[in-house]
Order: sequence, then C-alpha cells, then structure tokens
Amino acid sequence: MKILAVDDSSFFRNVLSSGLGEAGHSVRTAMDGPSALAMLEEMQPDLVTLDVDMPDMCGFEVCERIRQREREHHTAITPVVFVTGNDTLKNRERGFELGALDFITKNVGKDELISKIQDALLIRAPLTGLKALVVDDSDVARHVIMRCLRAEGLTVMEARNGVEAYRIAEAHENDLDLIITDVVMPEMSGTEFCQKVRKLRGLRYVPLMFVSGLPEKDGILELFRTGGTDHLIKPFAKEELLAHVRVHLEVRLLNRTLERQIEELTHLNKLKTDLLAVTSHDLRSPLNGILGVADVMGSDPTLSAENKEYVGLITQSGEQLLAQIGDLLDLAKAEAQQKPGAAAPIAPVNLLGTLDTFLATFRKQASKKSIRVELDNSFTDSAPTIAIPASELSRIVNNLLSNALKFTPQGGDILVTVRHAKPNGVEIVIADTGIGIPPEKIPLLFDRYSDTSRPGTDGEASTGLGLSIVKDLVTRNEGRIEVTSVEGTGTTFTVFFPIRN
Repeated sequence: MKILAVDDSSFFRNVLSSGLGEAGHSVRTAMDGPSALAMLEEMQPDLVTLDVDMPDMCGFEVCERIRQREREHHTAITPVVFVTGNDTLKNRERGFELGALDFITKNVGKDELISKIQDALLIRAPLTGLKALVVDDSDVARHVIMRCLRAEGLTVMEARNGVEAYRIAEAHENDLDLIITDVVMPEMSGTEFCQKVRKLRGLRYVPLMFVSGLPEKDGILELFRTGGTDHLIKPFAKEELLAHVRVHLEVRLLNRTLERQIEELTHLNKLKTDLLAVTSHDLRSPLNGILGVADVMGSDPTLSAENKEYVGLITQSGEQLLAQIGDLLDLAKAEAQQKPGAAAPIAPVNLLGTLDTFLATFRKQASKKSIRVELDNSFTDSAPTIAIPASELSRIVNNLLSNALKFTPQGGDILVTVRHAKPNGVEIVIADTGIGIPPEKIPLLFDRYSDTSRPGTDGEASTGLGLSIVKDLVTRNEGRIEVTSVEGTGTTFTVFFPIRN
C-alpha cells in the first residue's frame, strides 16, 4: 500500500515511516498540510494519515481540501486516518463528518499504533456472507459507511436516494441483511423508503438503521413508527456505527444458524419417523408368522410338557415384542399426524358405546391374571359425544388399560369411570389397584424415552413409549391428562375431553 503520513513532528513522521515501511508499505511523509496537498496528485496514496494540530493548516482543513478536490475532479475518495494526541469526542465527530476512516491516539506504543493503522487498511471479515444497502445523497457519508461495513466483510451496495434504493431492495428482497439510510434525501425520503420496504415480505424484519442529523426526540420517534430498527445521529464515531451494526447482524447470523439447524433437525426427524414406520411394519409380518406357528405347535396333543413350556415362552416373548412394535407404530403415526394435512378424520364418537365394545375384548385379556374390569357410568340421560378420531380414542384407552393391566397383580381390580366435567366436558378415569408409581418418576411419565419404563407384575416388557403417545393424542384433541399414584396402592389416570354439541 502507498501511504502518505502527514505530521509536523519529525519524531512521529519517523515512527510512521519506519513502522509502516517494516510492515511492507511504501511510505512518504509531509511536515504540513500544503506539502501534503502538493504530493497528493503525484502520489495518489491508498491511505493518508493526518495529525490534527499542525501550523498553517490543521488536519481537518487538509481533509476538507482533499474532499473538495475529489468532488471537483470526480475521483475516488481517499481513505483518511487521523493520528493525533488531541483525541476528543468533538474532534472525532468532526473527523468522521469529513469522511475519516478512523481516529487513532498517539498515546500508544509504536507497535500498537502501526497495528491500528494497518487495521484500517486490511479487510477483516467477521460478517462475511452478509449483504448491506447504504442509502445517502452525500457521497462522503455514503463512502465512509460503506468502507466501515466492507472492513467487516459485508458485501455493500449503494444508492443516492430512496427511489434508487427501493429498486435495489426489491431486486435483493431475499438476500439483504441490513439497510442503512439517511432521512432527508431528494426524490424519496428515508421514511418513505422505509415504509415501502417494510411492505416487501422478505424485508419485513431486516434491520433498518436511520442515520440523520435529527436531534429532536419527536422526529426520532417518527423514524421508529415508520418501521426503523435503530437510529444514529450525524456525525457519529466509527466505533458507534460498528457497535450498532454488529449487534443487529450477529442476531441475524444467529437466526440464520438456528434456521439451518431447525431444517436439519426436521429432516433428521422425518428420517427417524419414516424408519420407525417402515421397520415396525416389516417386523410385524414375520413375527405374526412366528406366533402363528407357535400357536399350532402348542395345540398339538402329542407335545411333551417340557416342549409346551418352551412354546409358551416363545408365544409370551413374541407377544411382548409385538406390543413393543405396536408402540413404535403408534409413535410413528402420532408424529406423522402432527404434520399439516396429515390429521386423522374427526367424527362424533359415542364414548360409552366405544368403551363398552372395547372393554368386552379387554376383559378376556384381564381374565388371564384374574383381574376384574368394571365400568362406572354417571351419565343417566344420553351418552356423551366427543369429536375425536375413533382410532385415536381406541389407542388412548388401549394404552391406558394395557398399562393398568401390566402393573396390577393377580386378583386386582381396574375401574373405568365416565363422568361429567365442568364446564362442558367429560372425563374418563382409569384406576387400578396395582403396584403404583414412585413419586420421583411421576413428572417423567409422559416424556418420550424416559427411564420410567419397567417390567409388569408378570414380567411384561415395556418400551416407555405408551404414555408419551397417549399425551400426544390427548393434547392434539384439545384434551388434558392427569395422573395420581400411591406406591403399593394403585394408580389413577384422568383424561378430559370437551363435549361437542
């Protein structure tokens, strides 16, 4: 890089010349403003460093002359960095107003001073991949903002007024990450531009920063009412601008990362669901064959007692595995029906009629453990009707009754109660006289793949999925489920559904 270092101190000219020269740059020095201006055309530097306090012509006057010459000759804007011992907020504001790239104090060591000047030359890219639009009718202000953003790695587009800016925004609706706009501009003001931009769907939530000379709070409030995200008052320090920009864009980057992660997790979840459905279905067919053959073998009168015991073990293990596969299939179906357009058909269901039919079959299973199953109906008039897919009601009741049967010992009782519930609902209560649930496990009962699963009173296996499936189905049908339990006494599940008139 070609650097022109301007300072009335021979010591600091030597510091800058030697330090930047050792860093590989081509450095020329000037002792005052007139000398620097005379060297500009001949040298055409990539960067100018200026002291503030110099005789005859201060650094601000030199910078102003540089900008005036650029406007007259329509040349590119030269980056300027002030290197001074007079580092005040007022001087910083004036320097940035003139288009300075940075403001560096002399009260640092040589290495740090050279490093800071090089930082102004080098492109840092923490925000690479993001795109910004800068709108300002001032070439100097626009250039300063663009230079700051490009140093952070952003791709930057520019516009001189709101009309031109809107055309660019419309063309980049889906890949624009930041808009910085002046307020007072010809043809279309910043507020008008903001209102139009916010109507574009892809730019509705893109950070939009106003930069203006508005000191009045009422005027600033109006900027936010039109859809602005932030506001900076001109002139502003480079550090102030970048602090605001980084906050907005780091949130933007975080949201993009989260969106990608959600997409990946959604895809992985679909693969898992598909695998569960396909694998469970493919496992059920050969298992039914095994159980069928075991049933035929068990009915053979010539089979020895020992072999009958072995066949019984095959049948018992096969039925347990079949129940586990059923849980996996229920899980896959429940997750599939959570997707839009995949819900099961809903029709009015006669609750008592459905329960009567279901309990008739279930009592046969319960008789193997000598467990009594009773139905207590508190409805004396007409049977309640609820709107729920019949298949889902069956899965809810089946899982809860199977759970009660599994954890109730020989000779126990299961009571199914149907009753009114305020304000306009019905409750299905399934209470057993089983082994109960430890208090610390109750909060985890409905968690999928929790460690609450345990074998039944006759060694029945459990996947731990049944209650999570029940919870999903109940919630999806606008119901709720509660559980109470006492170890050694029994467990009660209460399911509520609204009654449909």
